Amino acid sequence: MRSRAQKRPEILRAAAIVFAEVGYHAATTAEIAAAAGMTPGNIYYHIQSKEQLLFDVLMDAMRFGLGIIQSVRKAYRRSPARQLFHAIYETMVAACQRVHPGMLLFFFTREHRTALTPEHWRRYVAARDKYEQHFRDMLREGIAKGDFQETDIVLEARLILGAIQWIHVWFRPEGPLSAQEVALWHAKRLVGPLLRDQSFLSTLEGEVTSEAPTSADLSGIGTRS
Repeated sequence: MRSRAQKRPEILRAAAIVFAEVGYHAATTAEIAAAAGMTPGNIYYHIQSKEQLLFDVLMDAMRFGLGIIQSVRKAYRRSPARQLFHAIYETMVAACQRVHPGMLLFFFTREHRTALTPEHWRRYVAARDKYEQHFRDMLREGIAKGDFQETDIVLEARLILGAIQWIHVWFRPEGPLSAQEVALWHAKRLVGPLLRDQSFLSTLEGEVTSEAPTSADLSGIGTRS
């Protein structure tokens, strides 16, 4: 029998997909077990409860998303505009490609609120707020540096997060546009209107179209600034 640590990624992946497809309350542990290639009885050796599993999926996805943002911010630490553009692009590529299935459940839904225990809800909201704060900080720093025009930082951040949250609902890999093309369109649409120097948008576009780093491997952009 494989260890709990070995099975955990497979179970989290299966749970995220099942929760996204049928909803938390409708999902059964038998369905999750089947999706993970396990028997219904065996899955309880690896999980405490369905609620704990939802919490683990949400927090694991949040850590993955934060990892993308933190890597991009470090890579482009001298340019808030580059940070924001690449953060949107990288996150959207990851969401479209379902690099981490937990991103299907990335943000608040009423179902999550009623499903999680008060303590788990508190911890999830704290992680979600930390994630959103990165986008607010990039916007605020961009305005202070003169890269961005004055704007409502809270509304802009939530506009960006809303686009990220819903992209998996309508994006189809077999559609006419690739994940990279859809991500680039959104990055240009969301960052372009903020730029004081509109000519810089073509520079940003060139950075992703010429090198096209993927969210699965951000190490290749770690030395840029």
